[in-house]
Amino acid sequence: MISSLEPLAPAGAVTLLGYGLFVGVKLLGYCAFAWIVQRWLGAPRWATFVVGLARTLVGMAAGWAVVMAIITILVVLLLVVGGVALFTRDRAEAPTPVVERARLLSMVEADVLQIAPPAFVLGQMPSVLNNVRRHLRP
Repeated sequence: MISSLEPLAPAGAVTLLGYGLFVGVKLLGYCAFAWIVQRWLGAPRWATFVVGLARTLVGMAAGWAVVMAIITILVVLLLVVGGVALFTRDRAEAPTPVVERARLLSMVEADVLQIAPPAFVLGQMPSVLNNVRRHLRP
């Protein structure tokens, strides 16, 4: 069954399993801490799991936001570096700006797909398929 998950993760199914274990350990740790605080403060027993789950979800959301911020920064840097390379080349040998921009955007898109989370890559598949079909002979 694990082999069917391998195409979903950049490094294989171990990444998905590792993330699941990471979330489980975080949940267990936060619930244990909430249990200690619950006993100290005399809070209701149900608060232990609720606090642990809430803290785990906040941590996962913050982690996702950081990943998206890093991807955005990398895309902007690639666009800026690509733009600088475009304007510093000798104009006599450079292709037209439209062709060069299209090539640079394709390179940036390929780089983003290399580092993006699996869900993002899956959402981009129709665009990738359309791009491949446009450049291949029927």
